[in-house]
Amino acid sequence: LFEAVFILTTLDAGTRVGRFMLEDMLRRHLPRSFGNRTPAWHGSMAALVFVGLWGYFLIQGVRDPLGGINSLWPLFGLANQLLAAVALLVVTLLLRRMGRRRWAVAVTAVPLLWLLIITMSAGFLKLFSNDPRIGFLAHAQLVRQQQAAHTAQLIGNDLINASLCVILLASAVALVLIAWPKMISGQGLAEAAPCSKRV
Repeated sequence: LFEAVFILTTLDAGTRVGRFMLEDMLRRHLPRSFGNRTPAWHGSMAALVFVGLWGYFLIQGVRDPLGGINSLWPLFGLANQLLAAVALLVVTLLLRRMGRRRWAVAVTAVPLLWLLIITMSAGFLKLFSNDPRIGFLAHAQLVRQQQAAHTAQLIGNDLINASLCVILLASAVALVLIAWPKMISGQGLAEAAPCSKRV
């Protein structure tokens, strides 16, 4: 029961966050239809894209017992740790913006660096390890050599995993490269407004 609830809430949260991010990207890069109002189809299109992607993986899981969600399971831990790194990055920037540089370094920046080192190392191992039990590409090569009956599905699953792994790692690196200089220099960071006025 715990595993089912955990996976379902993770899928729900991932779908919502992905939809919000895609909708925001559409809002920023596509022209507005009616003056300053954002057209409703942005949200609908973003929702359809992410629900369609999950639907694809669910259908693949029915067609291929080793595919679909099962093929994404090795990436779950990597994505979870990168999400934690993003959360630490946001809190570090907030502390820096509030003028609490020492707190930012001690409480969040050091754990952020450690988490990035560990997670990026694991991601590179999942991509480039020569051990087929670890590396996606090495496993795809092993399956290709064995010419099993379900070779195409296994190779496809490994290549999807490798592609998503590259996207996750590149996204984390891009976020850190964009935010880190501002956090170090403090330039471009407005003073944080107090949450509430003291009476």
